[in-house]
Amino acid sequence: MFLPLLASLVLAQSPAAPPPRWLGLELNVVWPLIPGVQYFQARGTTTLWRAGTLKGDLMFALNARPGVFRENEGTFREFGPGIGYRQFFWRGLHVEVAAYPTFARLERNVVTGATYDAFTLTLEAYGGYRFLLSELGVEAASRWPLEPLITLQGGVGTNAFLSNPWPTLMPESPVFAVGSLLVGAAF
Repeated sequence: MFLPLLASLVLAQSPAAPPPRWLGLELNVVWPLIPGVQYFQARGTTTLWRAGTLKGDLMFALNARPGVFRENEGTFREFGPGIGYRQFFWRGLHVEVAAYPTFARLERNVVTGATYDAFTLTLEAYGGYRFLLSELGVEAASRWPLEPLITLQGGVGTNAFLSNPWPTLMPESPVFAVGSLLVGAAF
C-alpha cells in the first residue's frame, strides 16, 4: 500500500514526457534544384510500431517531374505515388526502402523524334538520419504541436521496369546514386 502511494506522488511531481510523434510531413528540397533531375517530392510518414529505441514508419509520397530535357533522350516527364518503409534503430538513425510506380512520358526523342508513354517502377534504398529540432538542443520543441525536422539520406536506386523502352544516345547505368535532404515537421 505504501509503494503505490509513493509511486503516484513521484509521478505526479515529475514533468510529463512529451507524447511520441506518430506523423510526419517532408519535402525534398534538393532534387528540384539539381539540373537533369528537377524532381519534386512530398512525403508523409506514419509510425506503424514502436518497441524501445526501435520504430517502423510507413512512408508514402507524391512525385512530379514536370519536364526535363535530357540530351541523350529528349524531354522527360513523370508523375506518380510512392510507398516505402523506414526502420529506425536509435533516435533518427534509419534505413529506408521505397518503390515509386510512375507514369512517364518522353517527348521529342533525340533518336526517333517520337513520343513514348510508359509505366515505370523505380526502387530505392537509403541509409540516413532524421534530426528533430529537440535533438539539436531546442528542448522545448519536443512539446510543440509541430516539431521541425531535417532528414539526410544517401543510397542507391534502380529503374526496375519500363513498359515501353525508348532508344537513347547513351545507355544509363542500371544502378544510380541517390541522396535526399528532406525538410518538414513531425506531429
